[in-house]
Formats: sequence, structure tokens, C-alpha cells
Amino acid sequence: MLNSLTVASMAPNITESIFFLELDSMLIGRTLYCDFPKEAESIEIIGTFIEMNYEKMLILNPDIIVFSGNLTSKERTFLEENKIQYADVKMERAEDVIPAIMRIDSLLSNSSHREKIDSLKNSLSFSLSARSTKIYIEISSKPLISANKNSYVGSMLELMGFIVFSDSNYSPYSPVSQEDVIKFNPSAIIVFHDESNVNDRLGWDKINAVKNNKIFYLNKEETDILSRPGPRIAEAKRILEEFREKISL
Repeated sequence: MLNSLTVASMAPNITESIFFLELDSMLIGRTLYCDFPKEAESIEIIGTFIEMNYEKMLILNPDIIVFSGNLTSKERTFLEENKIQYADVKMERAEDVIPAIMRIDSLLSNSSHREKIDSLKNSLSFSLSARSTKIYIEISSKPLISANKNSYVGSMLELMGFIVFSDSNYSPYSPVSQEDVIKFNPSAIIVFHDESNVNDRLGWDKINAVKNNKIFYLNKEETDILSRPGPRIAEAKRILEEFREKISL
């Protein structure tokens, strides 16, 4: 494709992938939440992850808009009526990342960055943990919401050999009951928020993770890395491997 191609990103992981592929000179629009790398903040905001700014999109008139599983029927209709090209590149589980980055590369540069993508792929071999180690991943406490094995972080932990708390719902994130978590009795808990202290909850003192002080509270950077499927997957792997070492102590 021509270097004059312009692109708008409708998801933080798409923006990160475009920068990873060194194609950011093409990027003319991003969402409010596309804040990595820092250079992305100078790009025009064209909406949130949930909805685009239609008026601004018409003014910018990008050659292509790239979504990541968040394209709505309303947006699809708008884009087709205005003859704006779009692509929906889904990245949900860890194994989606490399194929998705390859597709973005194909869309924007005729797959000219294969060597860089292969290098990232080669850094992603996972060593297995003992299958007896159970992990509960908490996204929110009010309401209580868990990331299961279909989420990005859950899928990575599963590849590492952990047993990830999950219900029967296919959705990556789902409401759970305290009773179910206590019954699951995780060996470790990863917390994506700062809304409450897990140790203070009634009945949770029976959980092995609480008794053995294996509760890991993420900071903002760790939360972003572990919740955005994309080119920072090697960093996500490193964070989880550090947790694994702490769990085994």
C-alpha cells in the first residue's frame, strides 16, 4: 500500500500495534483511551472504545478505520453509507495477538514487518506450571466480576499451566458470587482494582490465597499491559512469570 495511507484506530491495542509496526505516521485518529505509547496522545481523538465521533470521522476522512471486536451495527452502517473502509481485528485471547498484528501489517503495509512480528512470536514460549495451582482474577469488587480463561490474562495463565477460575459463561468477564470464589479456593488472587481489600471480606479468610498472603494488586501500568491484548504481550508474560515465582515461594 502507499505510504500516504491514513488510518484511524478505534481501540488501544490497535494503536499500540500500529506503533509497534512503526506505522504511526499513518495514524490520524485514536480513541480517548489510546494512551500508549506516550506519543499516541498527540493524535486526534475520534471517540471512545464504545462509540466514535461521527462528525470528526467525516472531517478526518481516514482511508481505513480499524476496530478490535468493538464495531457496532450503527458504526458499520455509518461507514458503509459514507464509503469509509474499515476492518475489525479481534484480539481477545493470547493466541489471537500474533495473527491480529500480522493482519494489521497486511492491511497497512503489505506485510512488510514480518521479521519484527516473528521476533515477538519467538519470545512467547510458555513453560507450564503445576496444574494444581488455581488462580482467581478479580476485575471489579462492586459488583464482583472475574476474568475467566477466555480473557486475555486468563488465557495467558492457562497457557502457563494454571487453573483459572471460570464459570460456564463464554464471555471473558462475568459476574461471580463470593460463595463460588470461596468454594474454588484459589492458591493466588490477582486484583485489577483498588476498590477494596480482599483480606477484609467475610469468609475469605478460608481461602488459601488469603491465608498464604498470595494476593497481587496490580498498578496502572500492569493493569493496562495485562488487559490489552497486543504487542506488549511479552511484557505481560514477564509480569505473570514474576507472579508465578512469588506464588511458589
